[in-house]
Amino acid sequence: CFDIPPCGPACPMLSEEELTQICRKYAIPCPFCETENEYHRLKRDMARAAKMEGDGHPLTYKWKTPGFDSVDPLQFFMGACGSCGFTGELDDADYRQAGKAPDLFRRDFGEAAIQAYKDGASTGRGAAQSLLKRLAEPDVLMKTLAQIHLGILAQCSRSRLPVGPIARYYLRVAWLYRDRERYYADADPEAIEASLRKCRKGFKRDIPPHDDYPVTPTVAVDEIEALKLSRAYFERNYELLKEAKVEDELRLRLLLAEIGFRL
Repeated sequence: CFDIPPCGPACPMLSEEELTQICRKYAIPCPFCETENEYHRLKRDMARAAKMEGDGHPLTYKWKTPGFDSVDPLQFFMGACGSCGFTGELDDADYRQAGKAPDLFRRDFGEAAIQAYKDGASTGRGAAQSLLKRLAEPDVLMKTLAQIHLGILAQCSRSRLPVGPIARYYLRVAWLYRDRERYYADADPEAIEASLRKCRKGFKRDIPPHDDYPVTPTVAVDEIEALKLSRAYFERNYELLKEAKVEDELRLRLLLAEIGFRL
């Protein structure tokens, strides 16, 4: 939808009129570099999973507005700053409001991580900038994969590692690869893998250190790799559960079993 960053989610080449039917447009200042970005977020309950696989992967969606069955809702999952690359989940109200109180939002992040984003915006180098460049490519699957990996990098930049969101994001990366033929028939899987592999070295170099990493985060280049990473982080999430409801514990155990079955 946009020729150059700043950019929102990797849109499925919909017209502005079509986007208006299913999305709300947000202008959100980046809490790190203060660049204002425009994002399209799906309207509430616009696409609801009608049938799912065991690991939560939606097989079919029920759209409130008909005619969008060929659109993958994950294209509207993340919002990446077109300048520094800091990325958040568009359904996260804290992220959408972060620009109103950036100092408060930044308290959850290490100073070195914040500076790395700012330095990257100035030099065009670093893990975030490498992934951000993939958002300028025409391949919508590539854009969406790059955005979710930018979301993983952002979560790793927090002072306290949130293993749950990282696990969820890797699971969604796996779903994207699984849905390639359904939503992204024009995608070139070999070109995508080769391009994303080039991001790995910088990603490994730039992720902040954490004692809670069950495995080192990386850029996943296929479904199997993404599922293994997701499982590792869900397992750590399970280890860290404290005073969880029995239903939540059982749900997480079942999800781990389903991911293992899929693998």
